[in-house]
Amino acid sequence: MAVAWIPGRNDLLLFIFLLSYFLNFFSFLESGKRKYILWIVLFFILALFTKETAVFIPFASVLYLIIFNRGKTNLAQWMVFISIWTSELISWFVLRNRILDTNQTDQSALETVTSITRKMP
Repeated sequence: MAVAWIPGRNDLLLFIFLLSYFLNFFSFLESGKRKYILWIVLFFILALFTKETAVFIPFASVLYLIIFNRGKTNLAQWMVFISIWTSELISWFVLRNRILDTNQTDQSALETVTSITRKMP
């Protein structure tokens, strides 16, 4: 009798979102079409909410750009990727902390962002 390992489903979902992210990432690098940016954003945020291990995706993407796509990526593309990764990571971090922090008082979203920016180095 086969037994499904339920916690392993997160790994499979992460793989699906990771694969989808990189397929759209490569397609955007080749074509430059903006529709791929929307898919990149969607699959990255889905991967982040599936498993925290997805935090490595921007680092893997930068590593790919440095090693394999040397000189082909212009400054505008770098800025697009950096703004996507930064905004999604901050959004994910804020939402994650608001959900997991049981001692948190009733704060508005603005108060939460202000608190995070004050605590940054």
